[in-house]
Amino acid sequence: MKLLSTLLFIATAISLKSLYTLLVLVGVLLVLAYLSKIPLGLYFRRTWFFIPIFSAAVALPAPFLTPGVPLIAVNLWAFRLSASLEGTLRALKFVLRVYLCVSAMLLLVYTTRFSDIMDGLSGLYAPKALIYMLSIAYRYVFLFLDELLGVLMGWEGRMVGRQKIMDLWRGGTTGVALLLIRAYERGERVYLAMKSRGYEGTPKTHAKRKPQLPDYLYISASIILCMVLLVLDFGFFTFLCEGSLSCLPVR
Repeated sequence: MKLLSTLLFIATAISLKSLYTLLVLVGVLLVLAYLSKIPLGLYFRRTWFFIPIFSAAVALPAPFLTPGVPLIAVNLWAFRLSASLEGTLRALKFVLRVYLCVSAMLLLVYTTRFSDIMDGLSGLYAPKALIYMLSIAYRYVFLFLDELLGVLMGWEGRMVGRQKIMDLWRGGTTGVALLLIRAYERGERVYLAMKSRGYEGTPKTHAKRKPQLPDYLYISASIILCMVLLVLDFGFFTFLCEGSLSCLPVR
């Protein structure tokens, strides 16, 4: 149910066209984060700092390339850059959409164990190969980082005094090659250990928990909320279009 609601929030965020409905959905996710009792400081740092800066850098040319009502003009040597109101609103909507998608995914990750997410994908009849690849990749990330830490500690233990740039380059390339070899060997050992414990090519999953009444209430409230936002967004967008068309001169 949580996985379905997350996908529903992401699809709704992508479909909304009005800035007001996007802000309402931002408020809904903030309320869900507060009710989930997750560390709000970590949640705000992950959602309000890195993601908006990256998406704003991507959407930066939009205000200057979109024609419309001039909002601000900047003189850059022989060029004059003019930012339009329509382009600024488009860039702001893009940043909010990216924030909503990432915020919904982080809310799911912070409140759900990875094994439960994989069970949810299995319950949604996702391909078993995809579930198995995600599970193995998630577990191997920590093994890979452990091997990387060992390589870095061995490299620092053998460095004495200042090193030249070429020495650092050679040591870095050798370390990367050694890291790949050690990670491959660790993967072989893990696979042999799995085979010795009865692995037959299909991952074992936990017993699935049946949805309870709060789960149905939560997914029903999520569906109703997203439908209301889409209806309001479509009505508001239609109202703006009709208002702008009525202001056009008739020939």
